[in-house]
Amino acid sequence: MKIFAINLERCADRRMTLEKRLNELGLQPTFLCAVDGKTLSRQNLALGPGAMSMSDSEIACYLSHIQAWQAVVDCAAPAALILEDDVEISPQLPSALPRLQALSPHFDALRLASIMPVRGQVLGHLLPEIACVLPRKNISGTMGYCLSAKGAQRLLATYAPPKALINMPIDDALDRYWQHNLVVLALKPDLIWQGRNIETTIEHTQSVCRERQFFALRWVYSLKRRLYVTRLYRQLRHSLETSLL
Repeated sequence: MKIFAINLERCADRRMTLEKRLNELGLQPTFLCAVDGKTLSRQNLALGPGAMSMSDSEIACYLSHIQAWQAVVDCAAPAALILEDDVEISPQLPSALPRLQALSPHFDALRLASIMPVRGQVLGHLLPEIACVLPRKNISGTMGYCLSAKGAQRLLATYAPPKALINMPIDDALDRYWQHNLVVLALKPDLIWQGRNIETTIEHTQSVCRERQFFALRWVYSLKRRLYVTRLYRQLRHSLETSLL
């Protein structure tokens, strides 16, 4: 499977560390130059009201992932793995990649890492001890995820400027997959996680756009998500019978 790693040009040490970790697992990444929040200009960007409370590094992170999705489309691979440069990787990843590629016709994105606990409907197991879950709660994080070819196209059509406005961090946008009829799955436990001794380059803000601050709308969001997840689970459960353990 094609592996794209997002890396800031000024963080050569992270590139070397990640490349070494992947090479030790027999994997070869292609590095993509990330958009740098320190040099970002907001002029001429397609920003929505929510972007006013986002940091420059959050906007840069959003744009970097958009570039990665376009790279997946351009390489014409059936599926690809997207990594941020500050991650640690499970030694089980190489054995999981062929199964992820076989599963890719059934999802748009499959998240291999999360910040929050993964809660949702278990569809089956990718590996004996790794469950494939349809999330019903926000899990946050874009440290590592797999995109199918059609998924990359669908995510670009949904989230890429200028057709779409940047209104929230990219992981919040992926958490709202259910609002756009996307299929975004997750693994439990994670195969990828943020490096324990690596400081993030993203300055997080408390975005007024995030649904947890819209207390009056939480019940509506919850109901709509629950209905979507229930319907999608019924569809996927049958189509994935032969693809998962």
